[in-house]
Amino acid sequence: MNFVCAFLPEATPLIDELGLKKAHSGSFTLYQKREHRLVVSGMGTEKIAQAVSFLHQLDPRPSVPWLNIGIAGHGSAAIGSAHLVVKCTDAKTQKSIYPPQLFSSPLPKTMLETVEQPVSEYKSEYAYDMEGFGFFKTASHHSSAELVQSVKVVSDNPDNPVSQFDKSTVHEMISSHLPSIIHIINEMETLSHQILPDPKIELCFNKIIPCHPFTETQSHQLRKAVRQAIALGLPLSELEDASQDSTDSRSALREINQLLDRKRLYS
Repeated sequence: MNFVCAFLPEATPLIDELGLKKAHSGSFTLYQKREHRLVVSGMGTEKIAQAVSFLHQLDPRPSVPWLNIGIAGHGSAAIGSAHLVVKCTDAKTQKSIYPPQLFSSPLPKTMLETVEQPVSEYKSEYAYDMEGFGFFKTASHHSSAELVQSVKVVSDNPDNPVSQFDKSTVHEMISSHLPSIIHIINEMETLSHQILPDPKIELCFNKIIPCHPFTETQSHQLRKAVRQAIALGLPLSELEDASQDSTDSRSALREINQLLDRKRLYS
Protein backbone atom coordinates (compact mmCIF):
# COMPACT_ATOMS: atom_id res chain seq x y z
CA MET A 1 0.00 0.00 0.00
CA ASN A 2 1.21 3.50 -0.84
CA PHE A 3 0.85 6.59 1.36
CA VAL A 4 1.47 10.19 0.34
CA CYS A 5 1.68 13.14 2.72
CA ALA A 6 2.63 16.70 1.85
CA PHE A 7 4.68 17.31 5.01
CA LEU A 8 6.64 15.19 7.45
CA PRO A 9 4.58 16.13 10.58
CA GLU A 10 1.51 14.71 8.78
CA ALA A 11 3.40 11.50 8.02
CA THR A 12 5.27 10.88 11.28
CA PRO A 13 2.36 9.32 13.24
CA LEU A 14 1.82 6.72 10.49
CA ILE A 15 5.56 6.14 10.07
CA ASP A 16 5.80 5.33 13.77
CA GLU A 17 2.61 3.25 13.86
CA LEU A 18 3.61 1.06 10.89
CA GLY A 19 7.30 0.89 11.77
CA LEU A 20 8.39 2.40 8.46
CA LYS A 21 12.11 3.01 7.93
CA LYS A 22 13.74 5.74 5.89
CA ALA A 23 15.15 4.38 2.65
CA HIS A 24 17.29 5.73 -0.18
CA SER A 25 14.87 7.48 -2.49
CA GLY A 26 16.54 10.04 -4.73
CA SER A 27 13.80 12.54 -5.57
CA PHE A 28 11.64 12.12 -2.46
CA THR A 29 11.87 11.17 1.18
CA LEU A 30 10.76 7.53 1.20
CA TYR A 31 9.78 5.40 4.19
CA GLN A 32 8.94 1.74 3.80
CA LYS A 33 8.49 -1.65 5.41
CA ARG A 34 7.56 -4.67 3.32
CA GLU A 35 4.41 -3.77 1.35
CA HIS A 36 3.96 -0.32 2.91
CA ARG A 37 5.61 2.70 1.25
CA LEU A 38 5.24 6.36 2.24
CA VAL A 39 6.51 9.46 0.45
CA VAL A 40 6.61 13.04 1.74
CA SER A 41 5.87 15.07 -1.37
CA GLY A 42 6.05 18.74 -0.42
CA MET A 43 3.33 21.31 -1.05
CA GLY A 44 1.20 21.64 -4.18
CA THR A 45 -0.52 19.51 -6.82
CA GLU A 46 2.52 19.24 -9.06
CA LYS A 47 4.77 17.89 -6.32
CA ILE A 48 2.23 15.37 -5.06
CA ALA A 49 1.59 14.17 -8.62
CA GLN A 50 5.34 13.62 -9.03
CA ALA A 51 5.45 11.74 -5.72
CA VAL A 52 2.62 9.45 -6.83
CA SER A 53 4.41 8.73 -10.11
CA PHE A 54 7.60 7.98 -8.18
CA LEU A 55 5.81 5.45 -5.94
CA HIS A 56 4.09 3.85 -8.93
CA GLN A 57 7.47 3.12 -10.48
CA LEU A 58 8.42 1.19 -7.34
CA ASP A 59 5.32 -1.02 -7.58
CA PRO A 60 3.36 -0.71 -10.86
CA ARG A 61 0.68 -3.29 -10.03
CA PRO A 62 -2.85 -1.94 -10.75
CA SER A 63 -4.31 -3.27 -7.49
CA VAL A 64 -2.14 -1.24 -5.09
CA PRO A 65 -4.18 0.92 -2.65
CA TRP A 66 -3.30 4.62 -2.26
CA LEU A 67 -4.03 6.82 0.77
CA ASN A 68 -3.35 10.54 1.19
CA ILE A 69 -3.32 11.84 4.77
CA GLY A 70 -3.04 15.49 5.69
CA ILE A 71 -4.51 18.59 7.25
CA ALA A 72 -7.08 20.85 5.60
CA GLY A 73 -9.23 23.87 6.30
CA HIS A 74 -12.99 23.36 6.54
CA GLY A 75 -16.04 25.58 6.30
CA SER A 76 -18.00 24.02 9.16
CA ALA A 77 -16.22 21.03 10.76
CA ALA A 78 -14.56 21.24 14.16
CA ILE A 79 -10.82 21.73 14.54
CA GLY A 80 -9.09 18.37 14.88
CA SER A 81 -11.93 16.33 13.35
CA ALA A 82 -11.02 13.82 10.62
CA HIS A 83 -12.98 13.20 7.41
CA LEU A 84 -12.91 10.83 4.46
CA VAL A 85 -13.07 12.62 1.09
CA VAL A 86 -15.98 11.64 -1.19
CA LYS A 87 -15.56 14.39 -3.81
CA CYS A 88 -12.51 16.41 -4.79
CA THR A 89 -12.75 19.50 -6.99
CA ASP A 90 -9.97 21.51 -8.58
CA ALA A 91 -10.82 25.16 -7.83
CA LYS A 92 -9.08 26.39 -10.98
CA THR A 93 -10.74 24.10 -13.55
CA GLN A 94 -13.84 23.10 -11.53
CA LYS A 95 -13.23 19.48 -12.54
CA SER A 96 -14.26 16.93 -9.91
CA ILE A 97 -13.26 13.39 -8.96
CA TYR A 98 -15.54 11.10 -6.91
CA PRO A 99 -13.59 8.36 -5.09
CA PRO A 100 -16.00 5.44 -4.55
CA GLN A 101 -16.12 4.03 -1.02
CA LEU A 102 -16.72 0.29 -1.17
CA PHE A 103 -15.64 -0.31 2.42
CA SER A 104 -16.75 0.70 5.89
CA SER A 105 -15.28 3.82 7.50
CA PRO A 106 -15.62 5.17 11.05
CA LEU A 107 -15.01 8.72 9.77
CA PRO A 108 -17.60 11.24 8.55
CA LYS A 109 -17.35 12.23 4.89
CA THR A 110 -16.56 15.55 3.29
CA MET A 111 -16.13 17.26 -0.06
CA LEU A 112 -12.67 18.69 -0.75
CA GLU A 113 -11.62 21.63 -2.89
CA THR A 114 -7.99 21.94 -3.95
CA VAL A 115 -6.80 25.54 -4.15
CA GLU A 116 -3.55 27.24 -5.17
CA GLN A 117 -3.39 29.48 -2.08
CA PRO A 118 -4.80 29.19 1.47
CA VAL A 119 -8.39 30.46 1.63
CA SER A 120 -10.00 32.85 4.09
CA GLU A 121 -13.57 32.37 2.84
CA TYR A 122 -14.98 28.87 3.29
CA LYS A 123 -17.99 27.05 1.85
CA SER A 124 -19.71 25.37 4.77
CA GLU A 125 -19.62 21.79 3.44
CA TYR A 126 -16.11 21.85 1.98
CA ALA A 127 -12.60 21.08 3.16
CA TYR A 128 -9.68 22.92 1.52
CA ASP A 129 -6.17 21.77 0.70
CA MET A 130 -3.45 22.38 -1.90
CA GLU A 131 -2.68 18.80 -3.01
CA GLY A 132 -5.79 16.62 -3.09
CA PHE A 133 -6.83 16.92 -6.72
CA GLY A 134 -3.29 16.22 -7.93
CA PHE A 135 -3.19 13.11 -5.75
CA PHE A 136 -6.55 11.74 -6.93
CA LYS A 137 -5.97 12.55 -10.60
CA THR A 138 -2.54 10.91 -10.75
CA ALA A 139 -3.12 7.91 -8.48
CA SER A 140 -6.38 7.05 -10.28
CA HIS A 141 -4.36 6.53 -13.46
CA HIS A 142 -2.41 3.78 -11.71
CA SER A 143 -5.07 1.99 -9.65
CA SER A 144 -8.81 1.39 -9.43
CA ALA A 145 -10.68 4.48 -8.25
CA GLU A 146 -12.02 2.72 -5.16
CA LEU A 147 -8.42 2.09 -4.05
CA VAL A 148 -7.51 5.80 -4.08
CA GLN A 149 -8.66 7.59 -0.92
CA SER A 150 -7.86 10.61 1.24
CA VAL A 151 -8.29 11.45 4.92
CA LYS A 152 -8.22 15.11 5.98
CA VAL A 153 -7.88 16.41 9.54
CA VAL A 154 -9.27 19.91 10.06
CA SER A 155 -6.63 22.50 10.93
CA ASP A 156 -8.59 25.73 10.44
CA ASN A 157 -12.16 26.97 9.93
CA PRO A 158 -14.02 30.31 9.92
CA ASP A 159 -13.69 30.67 13.70
CA ASN A 160 -10.04 29.60 13.72
CA PRO A 161 -8.31 31.04 10.61
CA VAL A 162 -5.23 29.46 9.09
CA SER A 163 -3.14 32.49 10.13
CA GLN A 164 -3.58 31.38 13.76
CA PHE A 165 -2.83 27.69 13.17
CA ASP A 166 -0.07 26.22 15.34
CA LYS A 167 1.90 23.80 13.14
CA SER A 168 3.32 22.06 16.20
CA THR A 169 -0.11 20.50 16.83
CA VAL A 170 -0.17 18.54 13.54
CA HIS A 171 1.42 15.38 14.96
CA GLU A 172 -1.07 15.18 17.82
CA MET A 173 -4.03 15.92 15.53
CA ILE A 174 -3.14 13.08 13.16
CA SER A 175 -2.19 10.69 15.97
CA SER A 176 -5.58 11.02 17.65
CA HIS A 177 -7.21 9.48 14.57
CA LEU A 178 -4.77 6.61 14.02
CA PRO A 179 -7.28 3.88 15.05
CA SER A 180 -9.73 5.10 12.37
CA ILE A 181 -6.96 5.49 9.80
CA ILE A 182 -5.65 1.97 10.49
CA HIS A 183 -9.22 0.67 10.09
CA ILE A 184 -9.43 2.31 6.65
CA ILE A 185 -6.01 0.93 5.69
CA ASN A 186 -7.09 -2.60 6.62
CA GLU A 187 -10.36 -2.24 4.71
CA MET A 188 -8.58 -0.93 1.61
CA GLU A 189 -6.00 -3.70 1.68
CA THR A 190 -8.75 -6.31 2.00
CA LEU A 191 -10.60 -4.70 -0.91
CA SER A 192 -7.46 -4.72 -3.06
CA HIS A 193 -7.21 -8.50 -2.66
CA GLN A 194 -10.85 -8.91 -3.68
CA ILE A 195 -10.56 -6.89 -6.88
CA LEU A 196 -9.89 -9.46 -9.57
CA PRO A 197 -10.41 -9.29 -13.33
CA ASP A 198 -14.16 -9.42 -13.99
CA PRO A 199 -15.30 -10.99 -17.28
CA LYS A 200 -18.23 -8.55 -17.29
CA ILE A 201 -15.77 -5.69 -17.70
CA GLU A 202 -14.25 -7.14 -20.87
CA LEU A 203 -17.64 -8.14 -22.26
CA CYS A 204 -19.02 -4.59 -21.90
CA PHE A 205 -15.74 -3.03 -23.04
CA ASN A 206 -15.70 -5.17 -26.19
CA LYS A 207 -19.27 -4.11 -27.02
CA ILE A 208 -18.48 -0.40 -26.69
CA ILE A 209 -14.99 -0.17 -28.20
CA PRO A 210 -16.08 -0.86 -31.83
CA CYS A 211 -18.59 2.01 -31.72
CA HIS A 212 -15.94 4.72 -32.10
CA PRO A 213 -12.18 5.03 -32.70
CA PHE A 214 -11.03 5.28 -29.07
CA THR A 215 -7.45 6.37 -28.41
CA GLU A 216 -5.26 4.33 -26.07
CA THR A 217 -5.88 6.81 -23.25
CA GLN A 218 -9.63 6.79 -23.91
CA SER A 219 -9.64 2.98 -23.90
CA HIS A 220 -8.03 3.03 -20.45
CA GLN A 221 -10.67 5.56 -19.28
CA LEU A 222 -13.45 3.41 -20.72
CA ARG A 223 -12.32 0.23 -18.98
CA LYS A 224 -12.05 2.11 -15.68
CA ALA A 225 -15.55 3.57 -16.18
CA VAL A 226 -16.98 0.09 -16.77
CA ARG A 227 -15.34 -1.15 -13.56
CA GLN A 228 -16.84 1.77 -11.62
CA ALA A 229 -20.28 1.11 -13.12
CA ILE A 230 -20.14 -2.47 -11.84
CA ALA A 231 -19.03 -1.27 -8.39
CA LEU A 232 -21.91 1.23 -8.27
CA GLY A 233 -24.53 -1.21 -9.54
CA LEU A 234 -25.20 0.75 -12.73
CA PRO A 235 -26.60 -1.48 -15.51
CA LEU A 236 -23.91 -1.92 -18.15
CA SER A 237 -26.55 -1.71 -20.85
CA GLU A 238 -26.88 1.99 -20.04
CA LEU A 239 -23.19 2.49 -20.85
CA GLU A 240 -23.56 0.57 -24.09
CA ASP A 241 -26.62 2.62 -25.10
CA ALA A 242 -24.88 5.89 -24.25
CA SER A 243 -21.92 4.98 -26.43
CA GLN A 244 -24.06 3.90 -29.38
CA ASP A 245 -26.05 7.12 -29.21
CA SER A 246 -22.93 9.32 -29.12
CA THR A 247 -21.29 10.89 -32.15
CA ASP A 248 -17.67 10.14 -31.26
CA SER A 249 -15.44 8.62 -28.57
CA ARG A 250 -15.12 11.87 -26.59
CA SER A 251 -18.87 12.39 -26.36
CA ALA A 252 -19.34 8.69 -25.49
CA LEU A 253 -17.00 9.00 -22.51
CA ARG A 254 -18.66 12.22 -21.47
CA GLU A 255 -22.11 10.60 -21.49
CA ILE A 256 -20.82 7.54 -19.61
CA ASN A 257 -19.18 9.71 -16.93
CA GLN A 258 -22.42 11.68 -16.53
CA LEU A 259 -24.25 8.41 -15.90
CA LEU A 260 -21.68 7.49 -13.25
CA ASP A 261 -21.89 10.92 -11.59
CA ARG A 262 -25.69 10.73 -11.36
CA LYS A 263 -25.49 7.24 -9.89
CA ARG A 264 -22.99 8.43 -7.24
CA LEU A 265 -25.11 11.42 -6.28
CA TYR A 266 -28.43 9.59 -5.97
CA SER A 267 -27.37 6.24 -4.55
